[in-house]
Amino acid sequence: MYHTKGQTLHLTSSQYNMTRVINALARIVKREGGAVQSEEPFYIVNRHLNGDIVCVKHSTYLSFTLDGMYYYYQFDENPFFPFYYIKTAVFDGKRDKDACLMECNKEWLRDELFSFRASEYIIRNCARILFNSLVTAKPSVIRRDTKRVVTTVTAPQRLEKITF
Repeated sequence: MYHTKGQTLHLTSSQYNMTRVINALARIVKREGGAVQSEEPFYIVNRHLNGDIVCVKHSTYLSFTLDGMYYYYQFDENPFFPFYYIKTAVFDGKRDKDACLMECNKEWLRDELFSFRASEYIIRNCARILFNSLVTAKPSVIRRDTKRVVTTVTAPQRLEKITF
C-alpha cells in the first residue's frame, strides 16, 4: 500500500482492519521492549463506512527488533495470498540481508477482520496472536549460494545496519 505523509487512504474493510492489526502489533513490540521502524504518519478510513479516520504509521508491513532478533512481517492486500516474515539474529546492530522470506501461518486472521466494524478487542487479540507466532517462529533460512550451470558459488555474508 503506497502512501505519502499525511495522506488519507480509503481502504476496504479487510485492509482497514489488517492495517489496524499491524499498528497494534507495533504497540505490543514497543511494550515488550523492542524497537520498531516507523513510517511517516498517514490516515486510514474504511471506505464502506466513511466514518472514523485513524492516524497510523504502518501499512502492510512492519520491521522491528526484539531480544536480539530482527523481524520483518508483511501481509498481502489479498488475504488469500501468503503472508511472509523474516526472523534473523542481530550482530552488532546489523542483520543478515540474505535471510529468506518464510511463509507465515494465518492463525491470527479472523472472520471479524472482513466485517465493517471489528472491535478494538478483536484487533488487539489478533495482534497478540500474531506477535506470539512471530516470536515462536523458526528463524529464516540464510541463502548465500547462487546456483550456476555446473557449480555453486558461495557469496560472502552481507550485513545491513539496522537504523531504528
